[in-house]
Amino acid sequence: MANNYLKLGSQGDYVKQVQKNLNLRGGYGLAEDGILGEKTLSAIKDYQGRQGLDVDGIVGPETWSLLVGGDNPFDIESTQSSPSKPPSSNGTSSNNTANGGSYNKGFSYKDFSYKDYKESELVLQAKKMLDAQLSQKPGAYQSQWQGQFDEVMKQILNREDFSYDFNADALYQQYKDQYIKQGKMAMQDTMGQAVAMTGGYGNSYAQSVGQQVYNAHLENLNDVIPELYQMALDKYNMEGDELYNQYAMLGDRENLDYSRYRDSVSDWLTERDYLAGRYDSERDYDYSKYVNDRDFAYGQYGDNKAYAYQDYRDNIADQQWQAQFDESVRQYNEQMAFQEKQYNDSKASSGGGSSSGGSSGGSSGGSGSGTTGSGNGNSGGGYKAVDSQATKNFKASIRTQNEFYGRSSAEKEKYKTYDAYIEGKLDEWMQQGKLTEDEVATLIAYYGL
Repeated sequence: MANNYLKLGSQGDYVKQVQKNLNLRGGYGLAEDGILGEKTLSAIKDYQGRQGLDVDGIVGPETWSLLVGGDNPFDIESTQSSPSKPPSSNGTSSNNTANGGSYNKGFSYKDFSYKDYKESELVLQAKKMLDAQLSQKPGAYQSQWQGQFDEVMKQILNREDFSYDFNADALYQQYKDQYIKQGKMAMQDTMGQAVAMTGGYGNSYAQSVGQQVYNAHLENLNDVIPELYQMALDKYNMEGDELYNQYAMLGDRENLDYSRYRDSVSDWLTERDYLAGRYDSERDYDYSKYVNDRDFAYGQYGDNKAYAYQDYRDNIADQQWQAQFDESVRQYNEQMAFQEKQYNDSKASSGGGSSSGGSSGGSSGGSGSGTTGSGNGNSGGGYKAVDSQATKNFKASIRTQNEFYGRSSAEKEKYKTYDAYIEGKLDEWMQQGKLTEDEVATLIAYYGL
């Protein structure tokens, strides 16, 4: 596994161990399905960042040691399989290396590889703009009127109930001084008039009359107390109204400021949602394009690999047929040599045997008749298998089945089937004198016609 660390697309028990330990150590909530997909990849990168490792999303010896611990599986041959490295035709995992893999000696292919997804410049630019917007998020609302609010509210709540003490009323004291002064003047006038009436002599009558006038004048002072009370009450109420008006005015200013703050937050949210949507759209499009390109490349890889394997199997089949054919020729020649020896031994023991025409017909394919019959071959009516340069040239000029069916050509249009194509070429070569009858018969057997 030294050259096949766990990465995006890996599958198997090792991946399942990684997912289990990521859930235990980091609480990532991964499905422990043994498939290293995008979610598992993100969790691996996050864990690597926390541990101070290279954040590449690949589980190698260092990441495995910190995350899973125990025996290091990267020192032994891997049994993991990857969806980008499909199994061989016989159902077993291919033994892939960095330089390619092989099913058998003689067949090789370059292993499929594709770069990990990397965000495009447009995606990075959209992410940068979104991050800039997130950094400009308005802070919590701060009221500039709260201190004044609290002060006015304090005055309203702590305000004493209305009470009136006329003796403590400065206006009342002014009235009182005025009424005393006027009472004294009225008393003096009254006493002066009383003295004049009695011949200019002061007497108790004049004093008594003056005192009465004075007292009567002071009693009029009590008539202004209700008026002063009402004035004091009106003033108390006006002061209260003024406090409520101040509170309402502060509330209007507060509402205006908060409304402006909410407008700024709403504008920020609108811009953030727009930039987030743009980033998501750009990344989805970019990643979908990456996946489509990767899948297309993998499809081409699969087609090329299948074609290479089929070509390899065709070559193997050709080699196996040639080996069987050569063995058949060897056995046939061996049998013919044995029969010829038997014939010669029989002829020698019988003193001449049958006619020379039969011997010639049996051993060399002559025109006479004998014990082995007539014909143009050693088997009496058969043919002699030939592995000549002409047969080799013919094989080299003929397309394989994959080549014949895999491309559009005039020969495909003309012959339709591969067998008809071989038969047509044999007739063509034979008419041109490039092949003998034995060579044609040998090639017919070779191609199974």
